[in-house]
This record gives sequence, C-alpha cells and structure tokens, in this order.
Amino acid sequence: MKTHTIFGVCLLIISFLLVGIHLGYAQDEGSTSIFTKFTETFDGYVKNETAARLNEFDRFTKIENSLELKYSRRFGEHFGATLTGLAVYDAVYDVEGDLKVEDEDDYRTYLELREAIVNMTFGNVDLSLGKQQVVWGKTDGFRVLDVVNPLDLKEFILADFLDSRIPLWLGKIDYYFTPEFSLEALIIPDLRFTEPAQAGSEYAFAPPDFPPGIMPVITPVKEPDESFKNTEYGVQFTGLSKGWDFTLNYLYTWDDDPIMKTLLVRCADRCPGTLIISPEHERMHIVGGSFANVFWDTVVRGELAAHIGKYFAVDDLTVPEMVVEKTLLSYALALERKIFDISWTLQFLQETILDYEDAITEDQTDTKFTLRGAKDFMNETLNIVLFTVYGTNEGEFLIRPSVEYAITDSIKIKGGADIFAGGREDSLFGQFDKKDRLYVELKYSF
Repeated sequence: MKTHTIFGVCLLIISFLLVGIHLGYAQDEGSTSIFTKFTETFDGYVKNETAARLNEFDRFTKIENSLELKYSRRFGEHFGATLTGLAVYDAVYDVEGDLKVEDEDDYRTYLELREAIVNMTFGNVDLSLGKQQVVWGKTDGFRVLDVVNPLDLKEFILADFLDSRIPLWLGKIDYYFTPEFSLEALIIPDLRFTEPAQAGSEYAFAPPDFPPGIMPVITPVKEPDESFKNTEYGVQFTGLSKGWDFTLNYLYTWDDDPIMKTLLVRCADRCPGTLIISPEHERMHIVGGSFANVFWDTVVRGELAAHIGKYFAVDDLTVPEMVVEKTLLSYALALERKIFDISWTLQFLQETILDYEDAITEDQTDTKFTLRGAKDFMNETLNIVLFTVYGTNEGEFLIRPSVEYAITDSIKIKGGADIFAGGREDSLFGQFDKKDRLYVELKYSF
C-alpha cells in the first residue's frame, strides 16, 4: 500500500473516531473522558468536502478529508503561544484514475503548519513572532488591502481566504496609543508568492495563445533571494473617531504575481521565431487606507490602494522586455443592510491603470460587483445564502448558492454549487465555464 494511501486511511480513522467519541459521550455531559480532556487541550475540526462536476455528475473533483488541530496557551501575564497544524487527504486522486495533475502527490496528501506564533505583551505593546496571517482591509472577498499574505489558488477563488492565504514567517508589533488609536508594524523576511493551480488540475488557468509559428520558451520564475535587502515591510495606523473606524496602510513588498518579461528571437530565414518568456517578481509600494461607519442602519465600508511600481505586459515589440511600469489604483465600496429580514451586502470593486497606454494587454479599467443575500431559519440552525460576482468587462458571473444546517453546535452539514457563466473562453470566469460543481461538506468542530 502506498504511503499516501496509508496516510489517508489513518486520517479517516482519526476523523471517525473523534466524531464517534463525541456522539458517544454527548448523552453524559458530566462524565470526564479522554475525549473531554483532548478537546479541552486542542481546538480544531475534522471535515469532509466532496464535489462533483455539475455537467458530469459522476465525475468527482474533490473528496477532501482534513483534520486541523490548534493548541493555544498563555504562560503567565506576558507570554503566550499558538500552534496550528493541518493534515489533508484528497481521495479523488485515488478514485478518479484519469486525472493528470503535474505534481499529483502535492494535492493528494500533505501536512501543513498553519500557525506557529509566540505572543508577548508588555503594557501598550503586543509582539507576535512566527508563522501567521495578517488581515488588512474592510471589504469581503476583495484583495484591495488584504495583500500581506499571498494566496494558494488551487481552488481558484472558491476557497475561503482563511484557508487560501499562505501563512508567512514574520514579526508583528502593535503599539496602542489609546484604546482608539494604534500602530502596527510588520517585518516579513519570508518571501512567498502566489501559488496558481498546477497544470492539469481542475482550476488551472488556461494557457495563453501565441501567433502561428511562434515557439514559446518559458524560463523558470525568477524569485528574489531571502535577504535583508529583500525583506518586506508594512505599517498600519488604526483609529476610531466619531463613529469612523479607519486605517492608513503602507506596504513595501514584492508583487505576488510575476510579470512575464518577453523577448522575441527571430530566425535567420525570417521565420516567426522564438518567444522567450521570463517570469519575474518586481518590487512595489502599496499605499492606501480603509474606513467603516453606519448611516441609517446601513453599514458602509470602503478601501483604497495605490500599487506603485506595478508592471504590465504590452504587445509592442519595440518596448524593452515588452513590459511597462505603471500605478494601479484599486478601490472598493461595500453596503450592508437588512431588508425584509434578509441580510444584504452589495460591493463594488474597480481597478484602474493610471497613465494608460493602448499597447497594454489588460483593460484600463476592470469593474466587478458582488451581491450577497443571507437568511436564517429554524432558530438560526438553517442558513441559506446566495452570493454572486459579476464582472462588467466580460459580462461574466460566478453564482454560489449554499444551504447550511447545524445538526448540533459542533456538527454542521453544508451543500451548494459554484456556477460560472458568461465571458470569453479565456476570461477570468469564462475559462471555467465547464467546471461548474456541486458540493457537500460535513464538518465537526471541537
């Protein structure tokens, strides 16, 4: 039996044991058990997520079983520590025999350290050292300011950011001037970048088209070395005044997405030639801020960020490396209000390239809207949600209905769909038009 299969079987056994022990002792809350001691020591969950293609219902795309354990403890008044580990076994790679993922074993089974943090508190100063996530911004699902941690795009944008953010080893210090005003500083020596879905996987991006006769040669991604001069830095000032919750943000970082620097090498006999593509990460500054307030029972939230020094590809062969440096301005606004006992959230996001040139391959402005409606039933044990993303540039949609039922406080079952519609075959959502899926999720939290 292969190692990954043994790992998966062990994970399933542990998961079933935890749920079984919980159900066995649920009738006797006064008893002291090994399980009770275990859950008093650790927080976490066991979860199964199973998904199948909507247009090929017998084709599974995910049978993922996961176990997360979190240990958190305070050592006196000034010190604390948190450790979180995740074990995953996706049985779809053993059930579906025709999958052709580039590095299949990386997706089948893995162990991951999600958190390893030492916390120190001294008066008005909090210091956090270790592997962690830093969340900036006020909107939901938009990465205007929430760009400290890169993303794992194995499931495109369908996974929750809490799961798809890649934790980084960093130092974070918070200084509280008053209860209303504070300053946060980040030092990030750990350089990680966006991890796109691997070739052959369900949500791998469509490859670019090249002119007939052109032979593309893609070199390995050039990443900066982890050194003092390449370290990333960030600062966030947070304030609360007269109902306004606001931040001012600055991040000196590396672009998580590499820019494709291109060189065309022509043949001696005037054949189209070879296109040498060299992906490379570039330094840039991100400056911005966010706000939140309440007006007439409506929560209003917004973010603004300028990505200074961001590079864009052009289709002009006379431009060196076929890239230009510009400033990308991103801004988002969210309105949240309850109407007819339904919680509604409407969001608007727009990205604009300043000093635009016609040769740039991307549109000057990209606009998206999201609408989320949610309602609880049966004493808040049943939750129904409809979430929609609309991209105006391509007329494309992502529609995500879901229903979640709390069997107990600890056990929840959820079902839903992820449906892509509209857009071209190579657009952001359109490339996944045939990847619509239905899914069910069973989760036990402790």
